[in-house]
Amino acid sequence: MEVEVCAHTIASALTAQHAGVQRIELCSAIGVGGVTPSFGVMEQVRRQLRIPVHVLIRPRMGDFTYTHHEFASMISDISLCRSLGFEGVVFGVLTKDNKIDQVRTRQLLYAAQGMKCTFHRAIDWLDDPVEAVSVLEDLGVDTVLSSGGASSAMEGLATLERMQLRAKKMTVMPGSGVKPDQIMRFKSAGFRAIHLSGIVPEQVLESPPKVPLISPNLMAEQYQYDTSAEKIRQVCEVLRKL
Repeated sequence: MEVEVCAHTIASALTAQHAGVQRIELCSAIGVGGVTPSFGVMEQVRRQLRIPVHVLIRPRMGDFTYTHHEFASMISDISLCRSLGFEGVVFGVLTKDNKIDQVRTRQLLYAAQGMKCTFHRAIDWLDDPVEAVSVLEDLGVDTVLSSGGASSAMEGLATLERMQLRAKKMTVMPGSGVKPDQIMRFKSAGFRAIHLSGIVPEQVLESPPKVPLISPNLMAEQYQYDTSAEKIRQVCEVLRKL
């Protein structure tokens, strides 16, 4: 059974490799579900790791329905991953009514030819993730990462087992809240891979910072947070009048 670890820093990736995992999913901002890491992080991980690394292709937090510009950036990021020699990429794109965006998925798969492709937990937003397995397999996706539509993979185990029965060749990889004492349950159910972060908090500051920079008000997944043209105009207009 392969173990894939979601690593959001260079140190995390190196730690996971040293601990004996078979693969890394590389991202940043893991607290919001992960987004695409910077070029610098990707380059250093590529240089220092010996095991396969799959890079998350996600331009922002929130939903999985992307603008034209966001989608273009995903294509560019896949091209960068190819040039750096990564073994795979991880992505997920949905339509506005939370169905698999088959057109854009095909485009991403085409851009990633020669690399392994995982469709991530965007599948857990679908009404029927079991049926989605057949759709993704027909499109040519290699692996699906899912919690079975539940808040944790263990809670969604029954659905995950149905997803695995639906898959012919594609790997269904349980992930989300997976704990060491649960691994044998997934292995005995026949899953070939498992996904986890293995994160534990480590205090690095003796006290909270004087000015916190994390804003919980900007982390609700049902919203997108974009620049207001009106607010910017107001500022520019004030300055023009000076």
